[in-house]
Amino acid sequence: MSEPNVTTLIKAITLRFSLWEDNIVYHFAAHPEAALDGMDELLKVEVGKTPIFDCNLGFLPVCNTMLIQGEKNVIVDPGNSHVGFYGTLGRSLAAHGLRPKDIDWVVVTHAHGDHFINTCMFPDSRLVVGEGELEEARATSWPEHIDAYTVNRVRGVETVPMTGDGLELMKGVRVLPTPGHTVGSVSVLVTAGQERTAILGDTAMTKADYVSRALSHWYSPEQREGINRSLDRVRAWGPTTVIPGHAEAFRIENAQATTGGGSG
Repeated sequence: MSEPNVTTLIKAITLRFSLWEDNIVYHFAAHPEAALDGMDELLKVEVGKTPIFDCNLGFLPVCNTMLIQGEKNVIVDPGNSHVGFYGTLGRSLAAHGLRPKDIDWVVVTHAHGDHFINTCMFPDSRLVVGEGELEEARATSWPEHIDAYTVNRVRGVETVPMTGDGLELMKGVRVLPTPGHTVGSVSVLVTAGQERTAILGDTAMTKADYVSRALSHWYSPEQREGINRSLDRVRAWGPTTVIPGHAEAFRIENAQATTGGGSG
């Protein structure tokens, strides 16, 4: 059986938006850090005083959606509704000779809408999600909304425990528990010969998150501690390529390696 191959189906991009008088105004920056925390600073959002869901600076992100082909076909983070609704994800799959029914596993790195909503496009697939993740999502959103896009629309659900070595989906592909961004965040580690690819979801949203631990100013101390532990574990695995949730994939050089514990 051939070794697994990793392909990008949808490349990440992030828009921000705010309300000005009675108009929605969209904000775009070419660099991911500028579109994320940099936009808060530009528009003078006071993180210490304003809750993220009341800051009048929302997110309209598209995450990296990845395809892994080997013994099985796996999609990691099928993405936001507009990516599926207008046919973008389906067309990208078709360009690789696949249809939604050809996907065996859908891995959701965490249950934020920009990563999981298009799970409902794959009713013949099994969903892989971290332990406690759907429960947290139900508690912070509408339970019916979460279930409608996930457990009610797939063939079954496989839960990854937050302790241990994770879940092997097929030869060379393992789902690793990497809590921190959320309680049940997971990452996908792919081994193919000398190549080791780490698909991190929002455990590292950008290259800076992974390399210098420049974590978002919205994170709590507990989240930072968890993310740093998880990134240390990924780093110890020795990836040659890292794919963040919201930025370009990048190769790892020895000089880039950074041990964790940083405060961001």
